[in-house]
Amino acid sequence: MTRFFTALIIFLACSLSSIGADLSLDVEVNSVGSLLLYVTNDGDTDITMITSGLSKTSSGTKHIRMQLEPLVLVKLNPERKLLKQSLTSYWPVTLKPGETTYIKHSIAGHGYKQEVEKIDIEYNVPERWGKLHGVWSGKLTTGDLQVINGKIEMKE
Repeated sequence: MTRFFTALIIFLACSLSSIGADLSLDVEVNSVGSLLLYVTNDGDTDITMITSGLSKTSSGTKHIRMQLEPLVLVKLNPERKLLKQSLTSYWPVTLKPGETTYIKHSIAGHGYKQEVEKIDIEYNVPERWGKLHGVWSGKLTTGDLQVINGKIEMKE
């Protein structure tokens, strides 16, 4: 595997209003193929986030769009009722104001090549799922990050 990803931290501030909380997002992609999303509670209330057990979808070769979100289970009957799951596999973390947690996802061996020009990462917890499980819901996104000479850079 090429050393396409190098250790680099990019600060991206995201202000979300789904529960009246302000969150900031830092992204680090290191040379061993781990994507780290650092989420900081910049608001004044506690927030419970899920940090593991997320499904990943990605698309594209030169422009990769990656989505991380919980697996939403629905009962297969005419009601299509959303099923409540155990949160233990999602590693919930409660953040007090000013605290930071991380979401780690391995991207090594997923076919990411030197030809990649842009990457866009989205962390999404659907509102109905979040309410049912008592955790934060909403969307954090990096927007398009440019890849220049094998390093992720902020898009100008």
